[in-house]
Amino acid sequence: MKYRIGVVVCDSYRLALEGLVLLLKEASDIHLLGECEKGEEAVRLTREQGADVLLTGVDIRDIGGLEIARRLGWCKGPPEVVLIGNPGSGPMASQALDSGACGYLTRRCKPEEVTTAIRRAAEGIRYVDADIAQDMIVEKLAPKRSPIGMLTVRELTVMAMVTSGCDRSTISERLCISPKTVSSYRMRVMRKIGANNDVEVALFCIRNGLFDPCLPERDSD
Repeated sequence: MKYRIGVVVCDSYRLALEGLVLLLKEASDIHLLGECEKGEEAVRLTREQGADVLLTGVDIRDIGGLEIARRLGWCKGPPEVVLIGNPGSGPMASQALDSGACGYLTRRCKPEEVTTAIRRAAEGIRYVDADIAQDMIVEKLAPKRSPIGMLTVRELTVMAMVTSGCDRSTISERLCISPKTVSSYRMRVMRKIGANNDVEVALFCIRNGLFDPCLPERDSD
């Protein structure tokens, strides 16, 4: 029997999720193992199902795509993580790959790039779509021009969770860090991006694709 790549897909946009599911079901060499809308569930499903690849959005509400990649992406071998972010986010792609992701796509990429990224990831080969690759080259030539480049993966994750409405204790529990550490990350982020309050932090997150205010709120269970 021909080997098929086991994939879990996660996206907080229901329409996008269903589109990805249909796309993956059409690929004869891909076996869809599960689908979900939350990051914690994506991590659980990926591990329980023994998936080769997790395909997930960056702006997942509960823990975010970067934290998902951090939890799953540094293990040798599967699962590999492919993230989907917003266009024009070269610095974010670099952070995603640094967090352990094996691939990075934007929501305007061609459908065939999704399956290509999954196949490459299953082989342990990194893949980014053409637009992102160009942005990353520019970022390498002129580093630190974007504030994103000054932030660590954990700082980005905490910032996105604060913006999505998570309180300090919730962030502490989900990221397994102390409430005091959460506060330290928050203050460092504000200093680095020149924000004076949480509203300015939220605007930064929205502009850089870490948070989408149009996403519906989800139940915590």
